[in-house]
Amino acid sequence: MRKFKHIETGAILVPNNKDVIKQFEKSEYYEEVKTKAFNKSTEEKAIKDMNKKELVAYLKTLDIDADEDMKKDDLLALIPQE
Repeated sequence: MRKFKHIETGAILVPNNKDVIKQFEKSEYYEEVKTKAFNKSTEEKAIKDMNKKELVAYLKTLDIDADEDMKKDDLLALIPQE
């Protein structure tokens, strides 16, 4: 999922349409937001051993909405089984 930031306002937009993505790429008013890579050391850690903060960060890398206010069991239930 690609994200674009409006240079003047700082608003972040997440387009779903390929044509809109092309327009943002060509626009002088938007720049693509690069997401941080998931921490390699956390990736190597077993998912069940992660704390809530790590679980939320991991779920966000999978584009799954999660909140630290959720219980750990609820966060674990959101992780897709491979």
